[in-house]
Amino acid sequence: MRVRPVIQVTFLETKGGKTKVRGRMSRPPKELGEVALFVPPDSLIEARMMRYGKRCCLATLAVRAGEGGAALEIGAKYAVLSGWDMENASLVLSPKHGWEETVFKPRDAAEITIDGYRCLVPITGSIDVNNLPGGAAVIKGAWNHEHCAVCMQCICEVCGPEAWISKEGVWVCKKCHEEYICPRSIEFHF
Repeated sequence: MRVRPVIQVTFLETKGGKTKVRGRMSRPPKELGEVALFVPPDSLIEARMMRYGKRCCLATLAVRAGEGGAALEIGAKYAVLSGWDMENASLVLSPKHGWEETVFKPRDAAEITIDGYRCLVPITGSIDVNNLPGGAAVIKGAWNHEHCAVCMQCICEVCGPEAWISKEGVWVCKKCHEEYICPRSIEFHF
């Protein structure tokens, strides 16, 4: 079980639609910058961590306009998510992704050399195979797997091709869809 930083709100101020939050952190944040506060049972409020005082463990955050800063309460504690944690929580909690059940099948890829490194790019409807950069080649079935955005499990013919894909092209394995996406649970974070 991973331990996430938690902020206990000690000050809230809303002016002109912007909310400023101050509070005591349970542990230092990974870094200043973009974070999300988890408001149980299933909401995220995006903010920017502006300051953190190491001696007193006090943090100052600016909630993005329109992000629901009014849902925060003085004295309440909220998990602070950043980086992958914030992206995965957003992936799980947002209803906008429009998940569709699918079975992964290898597809063609364009092989491109960039700075001496071989790179494969899956060929989709937006790539014109007749207009690839010089030296690029199409390799049949070279795009042979995807990874679950939540647990990083390989999604392929060998490990298991059953999965779910969002309308944005994000893949999740069947297990993570059942355990986290359907119930809108971010228990994998705690």
